[in-house]
Amino acid sequence: MEKTQAKMKVLQEQLYRCLAGELSISQFETWLYAQDDLMAEVVRPGFMLDLVSLDYRKRSIQEDLRSLVVNRFGNEDYLLGMTYWLCKALMNSMSVSQVISSIDRMKSVFKYDLEYGLYRQFYYYDDVFDLSLYSRAIDVKENIIEIKRLASSVIRITDHSKLEQKIQMLEEGIEFEGEDLGSKVEVDWERFDFGDYTSSTKKQPFSESEVSIKRKKWYVFWN
Repeated sequence: MEKTQAKMKVLQEQLYRCLAGELSISQFETWLYAQDDLMAEVVRPGFMLDLVSLDYRKRSIQEDLRSLVVNRFGNEDYLLGMTYWLCKALMNSMSVSQVISSIDRMKSVFKYDLEYGLYRQFYYYDDVFDLSLYSRAIDVKENIIEIKRLASSVIRITDHSKLEQKIQMLEEGIEFEGEDLGSKVEVDWERFDFGDYTSSTKKQPFSESEVSIKRKKWYVFWN
């Protein structure tokens, strides 16, 4: 029984890594078919049979896989698993674009469900990036540190807390108090790619011409 549970836990981890973009669909499929002990379960109706019956070449495979995972493990487990691995990606991000990409994936996971306080926290930091395109008064470095600080705390709580505390984290978000262990993050700024975002901490606005150019970029993007 314990061996079966351990195998399922590893499978869960690989599924969430795949859905979070840590593993490609083809990498997950290759890994899955190489697990002889798991493949032995395919002979009887159940989750494993459903899993290997999926068409991993379909365009909808991500959604098909997500639906299967939610039905098997439940929505809260799915949210916790996805948030954990997306936070891992955030901690490894070395550019603003990678950070924003992970937060965008977070949005798709929560589907803009504002009842989850943790989601609202990530959503806030994403908005700060948008605002930083129009004002140098916003410190992008500070925003990145706060995001990684939050991600670090999510990982720590997920690794060391009971299920009730993890669900509470999802629902209420995270409050930092004192020298929170999850708040200690370091970023190699010399290698960090800011792209179109300024790393300047000067408290001065963009000039009118700079704002005009940025607004034009946004207009082109949305139209």
